[in-house]
Amino acid sequence: MQDTTRQERAAALVVRAIVETIEETGNNGAPLGVMYAALCGMISYNTFMTVINALVKAGAIRVSNHCAYRIQS
Repeated sequence: MQDTTRQERAAALVVRAIVETIEETGNNGAPLGVMYAALCGMISYNTFMTVINALVKAGAIRVSNHCAYRIQS
């Protein structure tokens, strides 16, 4: 498998893990610090925040008081 394909797959898995975590917390919200702590050995803080900001921009989540919430469709 090419490195690019492997990296793309890893990135997709990280995004999916973040989205699933936010979905599972429901109305309680998912604390960003706790989510990053779980991923800090795999991705940088800047990468984590890039994913969070992309999800906000896409309208998939909202962030309030350092917690992420799923936007109900």
